Amino acid sequence: MQAKFSILTAAAALAVVLAGAATAQASSGRMFKKLDTDGNGTVSLEEVRASQDRRFARQDTNGDGTISREEYRAKADHYFTKFDLDGNGEVTPDELAQARENWKKKKAE
Repeated sequence: MQAKFSILTAAAALAVVLAGAATAQASSGRMFKKLDTDGNGTVSLEEVRASQDRRFARQDTNGDGTISREEYRAKADHYFTKFDLDGNGEVTPDELAQARENWKKKKAE
């Protein structure tokens, strides 16, 4: 069961990384450059796996090699708090749009 979850998690993470790379490449190439760690102009499977490993490690806050429901929820709560700009416990489309703009400005700095 855990192996099946790990494979599905890895596949989902790979899809997110590749989708993110394609989107970022179209809008300045920052993500592509970040994934292309050896700077050769291509992103290898090893580079994608390394990126996935870094993302997984950030989520696995206790370092036990798995992401518990609590770790997953903590990360989701962290982002929800960033999106809920007025702190009322709800995220509106306007708040989400503003949070995205704030993130873009921060990334550009």
